Amino acid sequence: MRRFLLGLILPGLLGTTTIAESSTVTFAQFDEKLGGQDFVYTNNGANATFNTIGGGSAINFTFQNIANLAADLTGTQNAHLTLTMTTTTSASSFSGFDVQPFTSQTETLAIIRDTAAAEGNGARTNLLSASFTGSFNGSDLGSSGNLSGTTPGNTVVFSSDFVSFTATTQRNLALSFSSINPDVELSGSFLKSFNAAGSGTFASNPAPTSIPEPSSLILIGAAAGCAGFVARARRGRAGKGLDRSGETAAGNGTALL
Repeated sequence: MRRFLLGLILPGLLGTTTIAESSTVTFAQFDEKLGGQDFVYTNNGANATFNTIGGGSAINFTFQNIANLAADLTGTQNAHLTLTMTTTTSASSFSGFDVQPFTSQTETLAIIRDTAAAEGNGARTNLLSASFTGSFNGSDLGSSGNLSGTTPGNTVVFSSDFVSFTATTQRNLALSFSSINPDVELSGSFLKSFNAAGSGTFASNPAPTSIPEPSSLILIGAAAGCAGFVARARRGRAGKGLDRSGETAAGNGTALL
């Protein structure tokens, strides 16, 4: 019951709107390779930051529910995740939960493949990047928490070298944190500094689409060019046929005169 009431009241407290996510499709997920506390929240007094350790967190990343993905993009991708967040908005406590908004600026998350994929010119590495706003919440004195952002209540913009989000109308991300140490707790205007292990999922409506390979685009362009050439040739032959018919008719007319 307490979580139900929190779901009804918390969005108003944060100035966001509760969004039904049943229509979104999970298109990617990640988990840490080593299970270390790679995510670091720091209370700086005047602001708070939430970042990954230097060099980013080594993760296993997986695309899912995306049609026509290239073979080397299916299955587990070795990657590093970098999270960069800063807030000047004060944290608050409500019904046993501590809430830290990240709405004072756009935050960034980047998931970069450890080695370039074979697609394109062999230089593509951006599996998924996000610019977003959202909030972290966790049980007071608990060791777990969540960071989420959902449109239209928040800003969530995805980009990737391999999939397109042009047609998406709803996007969300949800990161889960465990082994938070020390426990979640308010300290002044923000939360007490802590480290945590993380995992997460990403979803959109509809699911993103695979970006065609340049070679495929060349073939499509070539096919379209050939089709155009054939059409022009046919029109040319048809025109010449009409010209010949007119000449014949004119010739017959002269003979009759």
